[in-house]
Amino acid sequence: MEPIIDHITITVKDLKAAEPFYDKFLPVLGFSLDHKFKGTVPEHEFEVIEYCHPLLIFAINSPRKAFKGGIY
Repeated sequence: MEPIIDHITITVKDLKAAEPFYDKFLPVLGFSLDHKFKGTVPEHEFEVIEYCHPLLIFAINSPRKAFKGGIY
């Protein structure tokens, strides 16, 4: 069966603080840390960490500079 959802991305207030939590949580759901990737999306001004699973990509990203300091 083909996945219905391609990816889910959430913005976290502090990417460095959130990463250890997701490194522990996502393997419980079947994600392998061997398929974890980090990068920057310069055109949208944020950093991203992707956790890839054959059926879904889950990503966390830093707040965009334009929205830093906002209420979440």
